[in-house]
Amino acid sequence: MFEYISGNLVEKTTNLAIIDVNGVGFKLFASHNSLASLEVNTPVTLWTHFKVSENAMDLYGFASIDERTAFDMLLSINGVGAKAAINILSVLTHSELAFAIIANEPKQITKAAGVGPKLANRIILELKDKIAKESKDMTFDIPSSTPAFTSSAMTDATSALLVLGFDGDIVREAIAGLDDSLTTEEIIKQALKKMR
Repeated sequence: MFEYISGNLVEKTTNLAIIDVNGVGFKLFASHNSLASLEVNTPVTLWTHFKVSENAMDLYGFASIDERTAFDMLLSINGVGAKAAINILSVLTHSELAFAIIANEPKQITKAAGVGPKLANRIILELKDKIAKESKDMTFDIPSSTPAFTSSAMTDATSALLVLGFDGDIVREAIAGLDDSLTTEEIIKQALKKMR
C-alpha cells in the first residue's frame, strides 16, 4: 500500500519513528540500525512495509530498500513474525544477516531477542533453499556493466547476492577481482566482507 514515506522526523524511540507528512504523523516501527541513521527534526525517507492483522494495522520503516527486502524475506519463513524480523535486523545489518545465512552461522542470528537456535537454523535452511531455487529458476536483471563470468560459481554467487536484495552495481564491485576458482559459498563470503 505504501512504498515509502518522506517527511520530517518528529520523534524516535528505541523501536519507532514518528514522521510528520504535511501535518499527519505516521508511526513506523523500525530496527535499531535504521533508527541510528536518522536525525530528529530533519527530512527523512523510510521504505515501508504495511502489515494488517486481526487486531492491528502496523507500518514498518526501513532506512534502505535492502533492509526492507531482508525483512520481507524473513517474514516468508514460518515462525518469523514482524517483531522477530525487526529484532534480527536490529542486531544484524542486512549484509551481516546474508553473511550469517550463507556462512551457516546461527549464533549470529540468535543474538536477536526472542530468536532461539531452532528458529535461527530454520531461517538459514529456508533462505539458503530459496536462494538456491531462485538462482536456478529465475533470470536476473544483471547490469550490462557486469562482467561475463567464466565460472559457474561466479554466476551462482552473483545470482544469490541479487536474490538477497543487493544492488547490481554493488554486487559487481564486490565480485570483481575475486578468484573464480573459489566455490560459490567462498565467493559469496568474500563479496559480503567487501560490502560491509
